[in-house]
Order: sequence, then structure tokens, then C-alpha cells
Amino acid sequence: MTTSKPSSETNSLTQTRLWFLYWIGDWLKYRILIVYRKLFSVIWFANLAVLIVLLSIPSINRAWLTTVALANLIIAIVIRQDFIINLIFAYCCSIPKSWPFAIRRRIAKVYYLGSIHSGCAIAAVCWFVASFALSLRGLIKRQSSSTLPVPTIVLSSIALLLLAGMIAASYPALRKRYHNTFECVYRFSG
Repeated sequence: MTTSKPSSETNSLTQTRLWFLYWIGDWLKYRILIVYRKLFSVIWFANLAVLIVLLSIPSINRAWLTTVALANLIIAIVIRQDFIINLIFAYCCSIPKSWPFAIRRRIAKVYYLGSIHSGCAIAAVCWFVASFALSLRGLIKRQSSSTLPVPTIVLSSIALLLLAGMIAASYPALRKRYHNTFECVYRFSG
């Protein structure tokens, strides 16, 4: 003889499961799948595609690592310029009210420009690290036709340390807790 659970326990268990599913859905929607992270991911997938192209075509010169790093760095800097921000906001605010709400709602997410800035900046640092490592490898193996002078190695190391310090200081939990230190690192390192 089997005993069945009372209907109140089954109902309570079902409500708990539904609540948990709603909680997971909200967590995904409002914490993980936010526009900031989506744009950041698009930047990273674009850089990953460039990396795959650079690695898969052997005839491409590895000096392109520095070019890609500089392109990312330029985008990271330009997207934070006042003139560019004003231009983007002027365009987005000029959308007519007659357009569908879904389009206007998407365009209203223009405030997430920081994701482009941070995504390109972190990608630029990764590209610079790869370029520096490739240069050091060539120096160690003596494959490069011209050897890197010691001051270039030292200055590149210092620049990479400063960039890594900027990335570490911009981590949201650290930036929130030590905001004045974050500002000093950005002002004096950048």
C-alpha cells in the first residue's frame, strides 16, 4: 500500500519550485544577461575571431598583434570622449516618438557605453601582453632580425604593469570599496 502526500505538501513543493525558477530567471535577466555584459561579450567574441584569423593564417605577420591592441585601445579611449558621447546621445534622443516602443526601448540602453570602453580596454591589454610575450620569445630564441634593446623591454614591462594595475583597480568590488584609490590609479597611470 502506498501513501500519497497530502495535497498541501504537494502544492507547497510546487510553489517552492516555481519560486526558485522565477528567482533563477530574474537572476539571469537582471544580473547575468544585462546589456552591459552582452556588449562586453560581443567585443570579446570579435577579438576572439581576430585571434582565430591571426592564428589560422600563417602568412599573416605577428606584428598585427600590436595593431589589433592599438585598435582596441583607440576604441576604448574614443568611446569615452565627450564629443563622441554627445554625438551618440544626440542621435539616440532624436528618435521620433512615432517609432515602435520596442525600438525606442533598445535605443534607450545607450547608457551602457561603458561596456564598450571596458571590453576594448581589457582586450587591448591582453593583445599587448601577447605581443610583448611574442617579442620576448623572439629575443630569447634569437629569431628576430633585430634584438630588443633593454630600455624597450623595461618600459614595456612598466607599461603592462600599469595597465594591469588599472584593470585590477577597476574591478567593480574593489572600485566600489576603494574608489579614491581607483581614481588615483586611473589619473596617474593613464
